[in-house]
Amino acid sequence: AWSVERFLRTGQLRILEYSGMYPVAQIVWAALFAKLVGFSFATLRFSTVCLSVIGCWTWYLTLRELGCDHRTGLLATLVLVFNPVFFAMSFSFMTDAPFVSLSNVAVFYFVSAVRRDRPQRLWVGSVIAVTAFLVRPIGIALPIAALVAVPWRAPWRSILREWIAPLAGAVAAMIALWIVTSRTMGQADWQTTRLENLRWWTSIPLRQYAGWNVRIMCETTFPLAPVLLAALVSRRRRVVAAGVLAAAF
Repeated sequence: AWSVERFLRTGQLRILEYSGMYPVAQIVWAALFAKLVGFSFATLRFSTVCLSVIGCWTWYLTLRELGCDHRTGLLATLVLVFNPVFFAMSFSFMTDAPFVSLSNVAVFYFVSAVRRDRPQRLWVGSVIAVTAFLVRPIGIALPIAALVAVPWRAPWRSILREWIAPLAGAVAAMIALWIVTSRTMGQADWQTTRLENLRWWTSIPLRQYAGWNVRIMCETTFPLAPVLLAALVSRRRRVVAAGVLAAAF
């Protein structure tokens, strides 16, 4: 909120020292709303709600692009809408919901580029991915993950020009923006601490990493539990599910 207010007053993009990231895109997005209706915390929260609506809508479109029918797409979208974390964060001015929403938009363009064989859409998805990066730096994973869908059997020149170029350009832009924002917006203490902590990553056993990932998977899929229960309609499936659950325990 301080960053938005300062940007409106002075035109300068700045963050407080204890900020965890450089949410440039979110600051500018909220400033557009504040410019129209006035600065307030309600205005900032409303800007987040608008992004959440866009993110949920593009999530539905992505599922339809992947061949899901109307009911399945709507059900899966409602699972995202009413995910307790996403729902609560949509009414804040934190970076969680905006990042997820912008990521959904980028993924939609990546998916549609592959499904419709229209690689030019990768450029749009890459621009949106860079915008997501300007909310949270983990957005750099978006163009890297999209490399999985590159048709590697196509002619090499075509792959480089139509598929690799937009994704590589997005990664290069993100690296450049990381350097620029860290030097122009001020040093973020939390960001510095995180970078310093990276030197400890080799000191953690792989078994502990595995345990963390299993726990995260359980926590993130917990909101889907009621939907998954619908699949247990036959006795055979219940027996299989019970066996898998026992093995997991």
